[in-house]
Amino acid sequence: MVVINVVMITFGQVIAYAIDQAFYHVAHGWKWMVGLGAVPAGLQLGFLFFLPESRKSGWRKFVLLNG
Repeated sequence: MVVINVVMITFGQVIAYAIDQAFYHVAHGWKWMVGLGAVPAGLQLGFLFFLPESRKSGWRKFVLLNG
């Protein structure tokens, strides 16, 4: 599991480098680079509200409600 995480992080860095190289010769390309970097973070924030609750938070609610 850890190896998959490290490989995916490295793969993401390679993709980010390739995208930055594509915008290197574009006028004001740094603005596009920063803006495109905000897209995955915005998507993650949006999908955060659709995640199910964990067992730990469910147990905490059960304990609080039932004393």
